[in-house]
Amino acid sequence: MFIDKYPENRFRNEALNLIERLESYRSEYEKKITSNSPSELEEYLEIYPDSPYYKEILLKLVELEYEAKSNRAFTKYIKKFYNTEYKEIIEDKVLDLDFNKTLKSKSKYRMENYIEDHSGTKYAQAMKDSLIEMDYRNIKEENSTWKMKSFLNNYPDSKYYKEINDLLFVELYKYIIENKTYTAYNEFLERYPDSKYESQLRSELYNLHYEYVIKENEVEKYNEFLTKFPNTEHYEEIESLIALKNDTIEDYNAFLRKYPNSQYSDKIEYHIFLENPNKENYEAYIIKYPHSEYCDSALKTLNNTLFYIGFPEVMNLMKTKNYTDPELIEKIDNLCLTPPINISYSNYNLS
Repeated sequence: MFIDKYPENRFRNEALNLIERLESYRSEYEKKITSNSPSELEEYLEIYPDSPYYKEILLKLVELEYEAKSNRAFTKYIKKFYNTEYKEIIEDKVLDLDFNKTLKSKSKYRMENYIEDHSGTKYAQAMKDSLIEMDYRNIKEENSTWKMKSFLNNYPDSKYYKEINDLLFVELYKYIIENKTYTAYNEFLERYPDSKYESQLRSELYNLHYEYVIKENEVEKYNEFLTKFPNTEHYEEIESLIALKNDTIEDYNAFLRKYPNSQYSDKIEYHIFLENPNKENYEAYIIKYPHSEYCDSALKTLNNTLFYIGFPEVMNLMKTKNYTDPELIEKIDNLCLTPPINISYSNYNLS
């Protein structure tokens, strides 16, 4: 255009030379850029250092070297162009190549390492955003509670946080309903302490603990239960079970002193009488606890014992002696018709 407009201009020859040189740059560029040959690309850089395509050729060369040798491309060309304007260009290119290669791998491990290795760069944030999207898609596809927990721990500021947290809430609650384990209850209550199920689940968890210690019937576990639930409504019951498990007169008497009107006194006193099984103790127990689960046992023992010392009609006489409870009288009547169990009572004091 310049030459056509000013054909006699004194800069005409210079302009023609420039056009010729630019055409040469472009022509050689088109050959080299499609060759994918590092040696030919390097040759271009040597021959045409002032080419407008220099940067593009250099970046193509870096890309080829990266694909062949990965990080060696970075060290090789950074060293060669360290004090030039191309240093940062090469650095950005290698970072970009690393980014795309890592992203293409879809490896969570490699993506996390990339983020750590390039912390503070725009590439690290872009990789993190890509990782969040990938994790989010995986959770939606797999519905994995483990991955939900990991997501919430790793990305507390994610735009998907509430959605994933709500999904986890539903899945953890379903797991409790299906499995009813200590771990499931504790994890849910720890994560969602103010949920609408909080009161219900704490009650169920308490019952789970209670049923477990009753089943195990071990003093150590009873004490652990009382430590964990110091205000439990079953405190007195658990202490009675501890006394029964220890099975000593000292423990029984200590319990009765602490709980003189306990609903569990019949159990405790029955075991005390077993330590000194005489007629008077059994008679006193039967009168005091006619509805106790141990009353039948006490009656049978007394009936058997008296029968063997020659008083087969004594139970009939006992009905006139302080036994006024109808249910107890019926039990005594039934026992009078029942032959005694053939066992030895040589250790009993019947005086």
